[in-house]
Amino acid sequence: MSVRKEKEEDLFSIRRNRMSNSGSDFLSNANYGRIVGFLRQHYARQTGVTAINEKTDTRLQKTVQHYMNEVARAQGTSKPLTGLNQEVVRETTVSMDLWIKKNELVPTGMAQKRGVIRTSQEAVIAAAAASTGCRRCGHSSSHRAAQASARLSRMGAP
Repeated sequence: MSVRKEKEEDLFSIRRNRMSNSGSDFLSNANYGRIVGFLRQHYARQTGVTAINEKTDTRLQKTVQHYMNEVARAQGTSKPLTGLNQEVVRETTVSMDLWIKKNELVPTGMAQKRGVIRTSQEAVIAAAAASTGCRRCGHSSSHRAAQASARLSRMGAP
């Protein structure tokens, strides 16, 4: 069995043990898999490869697990699944972008040219907005994405 498979099984069993006490869809293994799968694809596209490397994948799995537990602890699991998932993806993306930049897993020229952190935040916003329309006014999902981008700009995102 490959080292990567063993690590995935170890992380899976840890998650299963931690999440088995909750009947929540948010803390289910299926939801965890959807979030990790989305972020694996996102980082593979961002770095221009077909699959992320083992080190990045292990870090991604641990980071998603951490933020799922933190969001569940802080906000509970009775809120809409989409909102909870968006929070996990947002926090995971911020953490992973900084980790990738620190470990220089993205070529320096590409990071400067594309603005790694901003690109990830915009991808998360676009993915979240594509799922539904604006919660406040019911406008199209592009309107919601524009509102989220405006909020990021006001917070001083690059």
